Amino acid sequence: MRLVFILAVFGLFCISEGTAQVSMSPRGTVTQIIDGTTITVNYARPRLRDRANLFGGQIFWGHIWTPGADDATTIEFDKEIKIENVSVPAGKYSMWMVNNKEDWEVILDPKWDQFHLPEPKRPENGYFFWVTPDTMATPKETLTFDFSRLENFGADLQMHFDTRLVTMNIKVPPSIQLIVTEEEVKPYLSNFKATLLVTEWNKESFDFDMTFEYDEGKLSAPIKWNKNGEGQPTRFLMKTDQILYMGFFEGDELLSTGDTFFEFLLDEEGQAISFEWRSPEDELMMRGVRSN
Repeated sequence: MRLVFILAVFGLFCISEGTAQVSMSPRGTVTQIIDGTTITVNYARPRLRDRANLFGGQIFWGHIWTPGADDATTIEFDKEIKIENVSVPAGKYSMWMVNNKEDWEVILDPKWDQFHLPEPKRPENGYFFWVTPDTMATPKETLTFDFSRLENFGADLQMHFDTRLVTMNIKVPPSIQLIVTEEEVKPYLSNFKATLLVTEWNKESFDFDMTFEYDEGKLSAPIKWNKNGEGQPTRFLMKTDQILYMGFFEGDELLSTGDTFFEFLLDEEGQAISFEWRSPEDELMMRGVRSN
């Protein structure tokens, strides 16, 4: 009886000609690139078709099911990520969920090429985490995955079907170098006479001293944002040789990087002698010249 119910949920028709199978659920794919990490979800999209009491009824409490139909839903990423604070190596995984009345368990199985029936066993080498679904979401007729609340180094992956909305938080490794050695930043460790130029957001040009210093894996320097203000300690991150970005942190967690960048000119001995701070549109906003 349970098998009949599950078949009805996912709209699957099996035909006897060989091993062929006909699906009533169209396939869907959603891809998101987050700071150089590509994440792709491939899934079938069953519809409610006037069915009621789907979760806890046709999809039994405590049973393992794939959030989709036919071939198991897969998630693939080309770099190691954290999903709900669980580290998962780069690769392709089939996705399964154990729906309960309260929290749901999500399972990522390295064996990705699977059909949704029969119900699989828990994989010994899988990755597991728990989520709390929104059980009062606006009803969704067709099962949908999408990425919401995009951040510089993460996003929420959501699965929405009927009145269930499951949100899975994803964090990706920053492509920018967070920790540096003193040897790597040695060319920049000096004092510069900086000039903040007139721009749309800065109405008066002025000079100030900007000293780059190294401390325990971090490169920092103060920046004055107005003529009469104090220099604000700013941490710099290496993108490539001679290119630095400003990093914005909460404690030791990198929240974001600026779109603007500092480009340094080096002398024959490899020491920075000047820099320019430019916008992504190549607008010059600040320049600096080494003063010692």
